Amino acid sequence: MKVGKLVSVNYNQLKVKIASEIRGGSVNIAGHVYYFGNIGSYLKLDNAIGETVVCEVVSIFDSDQSLERSSFDLESNRELILKPIGTISESSIFSLGVGIYPSLYSDVSIVTHEDMRLILRNEEESKAEKADPENQVHRTFSLGISKNLINYPIDVGIDNFFNIHSAVLGNSGSGKSNTIAHIVQEVHRKEAHSAWGSRILIFDVNGEYKEAFKDRPDNDLAIKCYKPNLQSSENGMESFFLPHFLLNLDEWSAFLMAKEGAQKPFWDKVLQESYRFYRISSSEEDEREKFINYFRSRICSLINDLLSRADTDTAIITTASGILGALLQIVDSDERLQTNLADLKEEIANL
Repeated sequence: MKVGKLVSVNYNQLKVKIASEIRGGSVNIAGHVYYFGNIGSYLKLDNAIGETVVCEVVSIFDSDQSLERSSFDLESNRELILKPIGTISESSIFSLGVGIYPSLYSDVSIVTHEDMRLILRNEEESKAEKADPENQVHRTFSLGISKNLINYPIDVGIDNFFNIHSAVLGNSGSGKSNTIAHIVQEVHRKEAHSAWGSRILIFDVNGEYKEAFKDRPDNDLAIKCYKPNLQSSENGMESFFLPHFLLNLDEWSAFLMAKEGAQKPFWDKVLQESYRFYRISSSEEDEREKFINYFRSRICSLINDLLSRADTDTAIITTASGILGALLQIVDSDERLQTNLADLKEEIANL
């Protein structure tokens, strides 16, 4: 259904004037109510090569212009600003991004539920269900109800979702963990082998996800929970041990997901310093002395940097004592370091 005309094209924004016969911000098409007059709703236009350009409503306002003569039957003063999102090709394939924009005075239409199924790429699911409903393999999971296309159920393609980077954003307690748990449960709840052979690894810093999967009645889903540095099993948790001594610098950078330009140089330096410190307790005596002397030079460099700052004497002394105290704590945490760094420990204490 057409609701207006495109009246202006400005880089990544399209201005649309709503037709005079459209009242309110919703229309009824074949028993479905579509809302287009609210921020975040969707509209579509056709471009010159037959593609359908899908746009999001980002601004709504009344024009302050009053024309004596109307053009293209656009007598209302209501206008919308649209942001193009992607295109649906003539072969019903949706792609993000827009190459060719619609022409001026192109018709603006409602994005229907059929369009949304193409955008979310769920047409294969419906085809498979119609062809063989008994033996179909599920390709989608239910994410929830759309807030923009009001009351429209959002089904997301399993392969597409897990092959891209996604983010769940919200304040503390808003349900981010519940959303992720819901997605995992929804995928594995399907009875038609949608999750056959899948492996899901969750880094759970706050220990929230163990509760989400503890009451599953199914026996075909193996759930294992690991916790670092456990001496024995604890509340169903098994001990997790990372063989860090087997990782080189590149593997450490990959494990820490360090970006090449910004984070990788920093982590390279940190890991090299950590390795030299580790060699103090693992090397033979002649080799160990080289690393101890290097450690001495690093301490001198730190103190020298502090003294060169334009801070008060109190601030410098407080910072220096904090650094030296932390170094003593590291040495005292390991018996081999206490033995090998006995002389240096006394020097740090005197300093």
